[in-house]
Amino acid sequence: APRISGTDFDARAKQFSEPDDPTTPVECCKFIDNVMTNTKKMYQVLFVMLPSELLRDVFSRIFAYLDHKVPSLFKAAVHSTDGNFAMPTTDEGKLRMISEIEYMFRTLNSLKGVQPWTFMAMSVLERELEITRESSGNISDEMSATGEGKQAEPVETQEQSKPTDDASESPKSHAEEKKEDDSDGHGLDKISGESPQVKPT
Repeated sequence: APRISGTDFDARAKQFSEPDDPTTPVECCKFIDNVMTNTKKMYQVLFVMLPSELLRDVFSRIFAYLDHKVPSLFKAAVHSTDGNFAMPTTDEGKLRMISEIEYMFRTLNSLKGVQPWTFMAMSVLERELEITRESSGNISDEMSATGEGKQAEPVETQEQSKPTDDASESPKSHAEEKKEDDSDGHGLDKISGESPQVKPT
């Protein structure tokens, strides 16, 4: 991703102050702004062409791909041959990077008619940057409070997770619980040649 090259989140943290109101628009770097712009352009076209159910399915797959790909691209840029990007080193820079990514995903989740996705990219980057925010995971917390943000499972996944006996009459064994845990997933197809594995918290 050429637009990542030259991005300095430590400098951006000094240039832009963090808003007190989480709903306030955030000035994003070129790469993140480009992802938002292109995704919204795609949405404008598909919103008119697709029935609502298919629109939700398509964007769940797109969101899952972005959730996996965005952190991967930043990590790859660190090892790029041009050597013109480094992960932020100051706490302010780390928070700025996560804040911009969080704003992007919050914006995409607000698109009308899409199934809001519980994005994990911020948590992945927090571990990578070795920083913890008090507001970490607020996107999932807010969605849980409103009953939204649940990732839709394909029909085949839902069928596989159904117990074969009456679970209400007999407690599940450890093996049965493990089997159900292993079957839980998004059933995502490959998008743009990759098949990201995304597990909700």
